[in-house]
Amino acid sequence: MSDRQKGLIEAFADVAPKAELRFCVRHIWSNFKLKFHGATFKELFWAAARASTLFEFEVAMESINFLDEEAYQWLSNIDPQHWSRHAFSTNCKSNMLLNNMCETFNAVINDARDKPILTQMEWLRRYMMKRSNDKWEAAKSWEGLLTPFVNKVFDGLEKYARTCEVTASRDEIYEVKYKDDQCIVDLQERKCTCYRWELTGIPCVHAFACIMDKRDDPELYVHPHYYRVTYLAAYENPIQPMPGPKN
Repeated sequence: MSDRQKGLIEAFADVAPKAELRFCVRHIWSNFKLKFHGATFKELFWAAARASTLFEFEVAMESINFLDEEAYQWLSNIDPQHWSRHAFSTNCKSNMLLNNMCETFNAVINDARDKPILTQMEWLRRYMMKRSNDKWEAAKSWEGLLTPFVNKVFDGLEKYARTCEVTASRDEIYEVKYKDDQCIVDLQERKCTCYRWELTGIPCVHAFACIMDKRDDPELYVHPHYYRVTYLAAYENPIQPMPGPKN
């Protein structure tokens, strides 16, 4: 995730050619609104970015084209795979559109910016050592299969899933009507035509409704990326302490 600073795209192509590249949509919007003003443009731009299906994306883009062909062309010059959810790959299991993580990192290292380089690196090493240990200790106290984040998502989904109209087709396939749309859910393949389940690895509202209808455990339908043991594995290797120059 980057703000498209000059040279970054070329650098990633050399250093990490298989990495999925996304652009911070907030930064794209900041540049876009300098030329194309108004609340309507803002609404349609973010609708295109948040669209999880090609149809939703095309509707938003065609509406922009109707308002201003130049605005449509400006956005069309940026490959959707870098900024619109419908075109993201399913590898990362993330629908993130903003580089908040980079902004947070920049804020954290603010105290180290004006230090000499060796002092700065030592500050960063100690910070990362403490953070890694804090994350490890916190995760050890969690209970259950999943990370707390997923349980929080499930709590939010349940009340909306209860408003869905679920119709079983055959085996693990369902038709789900929610608000003014309907989707096809395949519980066995872990797929929904809204694409949100595949994109994040966490059941969408349509899938959650089917799981409730089946009276099954929604935890069993979450991608292993969100397992507690996976989180612990990420912090399993500690950052080693270092002796001073007199030791």
